[in-house]
Amino acid sequence: MSQGGSEQESRVGYVVKRLQQVLRVSMDTALAEHDLSMAQFAVLKSLQHGPLAAAELARRSFTTRQSMQDVLSCLDARGFIEKAAPQPKGGRSQPVTLTNHGRRVADEADHAVRAVESRMTRGLTPPQQDQLQAWLTTCADNLQHANPR
Repeated sequence: MSQGGSEQESRVGYVVKRLQQVLRVSMDTALAEHDLSMAQFAVLKSLQHGPLAAAELARRSFTTRQSMQDVLSCLDARGFIEKAAPQPKGGRSQPVTLTNHGRRVADEADHAVRAVESRMTRGLTPPQQDQLQAWLTTCADNLQHANPR
């Protein structure tokens, strides 16, 4: 516990939540320069690896399917993505693909996000950064597997 800090402030969950809040504000600020939300950025980055269905994009960006439809509509209107034509009734949803313009925007925004991540991990060596990521992943996995959806 730091001097003057409360017991609550010394708890891991509190520190993680504080980090999440500060990281979110920093990411939102960085992405605002590219007129993107965090969910929009997550979709663009996910699509850089190939076409994906809306349901998978919702999972990867931590949004609901309903919210994802709004995100996709906005990205489509801005020319960042292309939605495949709908299949006949009963068919699976068609994947969403990234346009060249969307790929450029994703790359530019990614530089801003990486700058935030670099600020966040300043003072940590690359091995310490790897260890931090491993620890956080373990914590997330522990909770996810303890409370399956």
